Amino acid sequence: MKETIYRYLALWGSASAEEIAASVLKMSSGSGRTCQAVVGAILKDDPRFVLYGDGNWAVAEQERPGVTVSESVFAVTEVVTVENDAGQVRLIEIGSATYVDRTPVASFHSYVNPGPGLLGRIRREAVFDADQVASAPDAAEVVPRLMRYLADAVIVGYDTAKVVSVLQHEAARLGEEIENRDISIRRLARRVFPDAADRTFETLSHLFSGSPVPADAARCAPEVVADVFFGLLDRIGIEPSDDLESLLEMQYARSEEVNFARYAFDRQFLVRLPDQPGVYLMKDRSDKVVYVGKAKNLRTRISSYFATTIGRDEKTESILAEAFDIEHEATGSELSAILLESQRIRELSPPINRQLNVHERAGTAGYKGDLVLVLPGPEPGTVELYVLAEGAPLARCVGSDDFNTNADLKRLLEAAFFANPRKTENLADEQRAELSVVRSWFARNADNVHCVKPAELDNIDTAVRLLEEYRRDVLEGMAKTVRR
Repeated sequence: MKETIYRYLALWGSASAEEIAASVLKMSSGSGRTCQAVVGAILKDDPRFVLYGDGNWAVAEQERPGVTVSESVFAVTEVVTVENDAGQVRLIEIGSATYVDRTPVASFHSYVNPGPGLLGRIRREAVFDADQVASAPDAAEVVPRLMRYLADAVIVGYDTAKVVSVLQHEAARLGEEIENRDISIRRLARRVFPDAADRTFETLSHLFSGSPVPADAARCAPEVVADVFFGLLDRIGIEPSDDLESLLEMQYARSEEVNFARYAFDRQFLVRLPDQPGVYLMKDRSDKVVYVGKAKNLRTRISSYFATTIGRDEKTESILAEAFDIEHEATGSELSAILLESQRIRELSPPINRQLNVHERAGTAGYKGDLVLVLPGPEPGTVELYVLAEGAPLARCVGSDDFNTNADLKRLLEAAFFANPRKTENLADEQRAELSVVRSWFARNADNVHCVKPAELDNIDTAVRLLEEYRRDVLEGMAKTVRR
C-alpha cells in the first residue's frame, strides 16, 4: 500500500489524508480524524514521506544518493488478464525476467487458473492456450512464489499501473501486499517523446530493437520489454552510477503544472468522482456542452485529463482548450454508458465530438437471436435487463426485488418472446443502430456476461427463474456461470 501512495503523491505532488484515503485506500466513509489516523499509521515511519504543517502528505526530498542504477534489480514483468462480469480483472499469465547491470539473472513464468467461470471466455478468444490455463495452479499458489521471486526488485513494464494493480488485487485476495517500486516505460518515455504516437510500444520497440513488436505480441515476453527499457535509459542519458531514486522520480510529471484556477472545479472534485462507469460532459464558460465522453471508471478517466500537461495528445488538448466545467452521469455498466453517450451526443451535438467523430459506432452484429442481458444497475442493489427480441426495439428495465414475483417483467418477456404470433415493428434507423451497438458489445463480452437465450428455453417460468438466479449472481459480483 505504501508504494501505491508513493506513486499517487509523486504524481499529484501533495495530498491530504482525506484525499489519500478516498483515492488510494478506497475508504468510502470516515471522518477527517479517522483518515488522518489511518494514513498516518501507514506513512509515519517511512522516511520517503513527509507531513507538512498544512496537514498534507508529500514525497520527501532525497538528500543523499542511495542505490545506483547499476546496483539495482529490475524485474521486467508483463501480465495477461481476463475480466469477469463484475469488472474485476483476474490474472491468467505472468512472465518476468530480473536484470542486474543489464544482465539477466533470473526469470519467472506461470499460467494462472482464474476459476471455471472465466475459462470459457479464454477458450473463445483462442489467443491463449486454454488447456494450459485450465491445468495451471491458481493465484493462491502462484502469487506467494512470485512475491519470493520479486523480493525487493523494481518492477518494470510498459504500463506498470496495470501490472501492479493486477498483482496487488491478487495479493490482497490472499491477505498479502505487493510493495515493490515500479517504473512505467510509457511514463518515462514522455521525457523524450512528447507526441503520444511516438510512445506506443510498437514504435518504441522498432526504435530500440530494430523491428516493431505489437503490444499484444510482447505480453509475457519480458526480454522484448527489457530491450525497450534499456534503450530508453540510453536515450534519456541515464548512467550506471546515477541514483535509482532519481530515475524513479523522473517518470512522474507533477500535477502542479495543471492550473486548476482556469476551471470551475478543483482537485477535490476529481477525488470525489464516483468509481464506476458513466458519461461525462465537458462544458465551456457559457455552459455549452463541447464534448461528451464515456468511461468504465469516471474517477480514473476524468482525472486522467488533469494528471499532467506533458505529452497530451491532440484530442485531449482540443477538449481542454474549451473545457471549463464538468458534469457526469454514473451508470451501472459499461454498456449503459455507451448507450447514454450516444444518446447525449445526438441530443447535444457537441462540437468536438462532431469534429473528431469520436463516439461508439455500431459494429458487427454478433449474435442475432433473442437475448436478455443481466448487468449491474445504476443504483446499489439493482440490476438492469437488456431485452433484445427480433423485430422489436431494445427494451430495458431495472429491478431490485425477486424477479419471480415481478409481474411487469413477466408481461414484458411474454410479449417479447412467448406470444404467438409475436409482434414485429418497422424499426427506425436509430433503433437499429442501438440494437447493433448492444449486439456488438455482447459479441465482445459474451463469455463474461450473464444472459438468457429464450430460444433455448421451454417456457417463460424457466426464463424468469434463470433471470432471478443471474440477478443474485450479479449483485454478489460472481463471474459468469451457465445455468440451466
